[in-house]
Amino acid sequence: MKTLYKHLNYIYPALLVITCSVAIFTIERNLSAGIYDIDRDSIGIPIGTTLIAGLVLFIFHLMQIFLYRKARHTNSTLIKISALIVAIASLAILADSINYWATPNHFIISIFYSFSTIAFAILQLQLLKIFQ
Repeated sequence: MKTLYKHLNYIYPALLVITCSVAIFTIERNLSAGIYDIDRDSIGIPIGTTLIAGLVLFIFHLMQIFLYRKARHTNSTLIKISALIVAIASLAILADSINYWATPNHFIISIFYSFSTIAFAILQLQLLKIFQ
């Protein structure tokens, strides 16, 4: 159980990086294929949004690791509740990203966000087993 937790601490951030990279590649490929109209908004907005979401999810992951390490040494309910709030916020961002990119020309991005969400959910289940 602990080895899966340790591996997921590296797999989840790696999946976030891969997802952001696939999103940028897909958006740029769609632009060069002429899928977007020229008079539409800049593709920098969805690329920036994807990068910001990835950065926020990575920061939340680091916060959760820090909170659970601190909770290991103390039996503070406040620390565990804070980690739970961070987990719920991360899950909300991931679910919103899956929903946002679930369009025909961007479906691959949604699939990669789904993989990241599955890794996140398994990581959360491992954390619940460890800290119950």
